Amino acid sequence: ATAQLKEAFKDPSVVPALCSILANSPNPQIRQFAAVLVRRRVAKHWKKLSVDLKEKYGTNLLNRSTKITSRVSD
Repeated sequence: ATAQLKEAFKDPSVVPALCSILANSPNPQIRQFAAVLVRRRVAKHWKKLSVDLKEKYGTNLLNRSTKITSRVSD
């Protein structure tokens, strides 16, 4: 499993996949882990993503982090 993850992390399409998990998983632990992985991978792959994906997922990440922050502060 670790070898498969390492291989998947080399592909820039891992960022949208992790964003999808972050936005849609009903399990808070999975969303948290996806958030950590996205944070680590975005810096590495951001330049390789298309402008459309950057706009879509950049906005999605901001919206999602705002929702998470508001839940924590409630």
